[in-house]
Amino acid sequence: MKILNEEYFSCVLEEISEAKSTIDLIMFHFSFSKSKTHITSKLFDALSNAHKRGVYIRVILDRDNQEDLYMSNRINKVRYDDLKSIGIDVKFDIEQS
Repeated sequence: MKILNEEYFSCVLEEISEAKSTIDLIMFHFSFSKSKTHITSKLFDALSNAHKRGVYIRVILDRDNQEDLYMSNRINKVRYDDLKSIGIDVKFDIEQS
């Protein structure tokens, strides 16, 4: 199945809401937004709800070098801490040299 940009998050949210046992998620950027309607806020809430339902969740987030222009290390740190604080198994990938 090919999922295009506009369809990606709606498909992911649906899969998360239907998950019964495990979710494995790898993301390059998982940004934080104060807006509850922002798509990454919805994604975080969906993962949190799945975790509360007893779904085992593993997340791997990108971690680039501190000076990398993508800043995934800094962007993902907030969500890493958020996921960890609610008991979700979250890790950073291996830092690139």
